[in-house]
Amino acid sequence: MGIAPTIMVAATACAQITGPGGVLVLAPEQVADWLDTLLVEALHGIGPRQAAVRRDYGIRWWGRQEVAQDEFRRWVGDYQSMPGARLSLTDEESGDVLATCPDER
Repeated sequence: MGIAPTIMVAATACAQITGPGGVLVLAPEQVADWLDTLLVEALHGIGPRQAAVRRDYGIRWWGRQEVAQDEFRRWVGDYQSMPGARLSLTDEESGDVLATCPDER
């Protein structure tokens, strides 16, 4: 069950719960930070075509660089032991590479 200030956020929260009997409660001040962690496709009511349109406008996820850095660190933990794995975190607006794994800077 998802409990949040709006129906859309509550439905999105509900879809993120794994397993039976789970509950996710989001206070109004938590919503923006929580939504930053989700792909646009995870939002309730956004299907593949709408997600593609949003991506064309540059809307993917992560509203803030701190969230992107945290997710990048999680990915490094998941993939760094795979032979030949290479990850880079790039600012899509400026093209600047913010981080790489293995570290190439």
